[in-house]
Amino acid sequence: RVIASGPGPPASDVRRSHSDVNGVAARVEVVRAAMGAEPGTAGMHVAGADGRGRLGVENPELAGGTRALEVPVMTVDAFCRARGLRPRWILMDIEGYEIAALRGARETLRADPAAQVVVELHPSAWPLSGTSRAEAEAVLAELAVTPVPLTARGDVLATHGIVHLARGTAGAAA
Repeated sequence: RVIASGPGPPASDVRRSHSDVNGVAARVEVVRAAMGAEPGTAGMHVAGADGRGRLGVENPELAGGTRALEVPVMTVDAFCRARGLRPRWILMDIEGYEIAALRGARETLRADPAAQVVVELHPSAWPLSGTSRAEAEAVLAELAVTPVPLTARGDVLATHGIVHLARGTAGAAA
């Protein structure tokens, strides 16, 4: 079973369409909401189904080509609690809001030490989303995980890339 969350209507429609085309729609649920540190709403800048849409401020890569809309925001913790879920895998690619979403997933991750997390880190977007490297390091230390590079090179908290958050270790890898 897969639950795919994403707040932008065009991208959510593409997710549903791909599930239908690939014959897995019965196992894939698309939830039209952003994941963050706290529930509420947020402004999002979208450019059709382009996956680089961003909460808060417009992605500079899409400058002038987006439209703003208000989207719901929920936490992984509240979503899982409301549905009685214990995810085995959490995958995040949320254009700079990954640290906020990890803060909103602390309870879920503490409840199941076997749960695995893969995150696409966007350190260059953290200042645009109100996150700093120090905050990222603090969240990773609190979760007792170390980012292990899958595609990232060098200092994984300074360069864009996909990392596995290895459980049972503390601190951030450089």
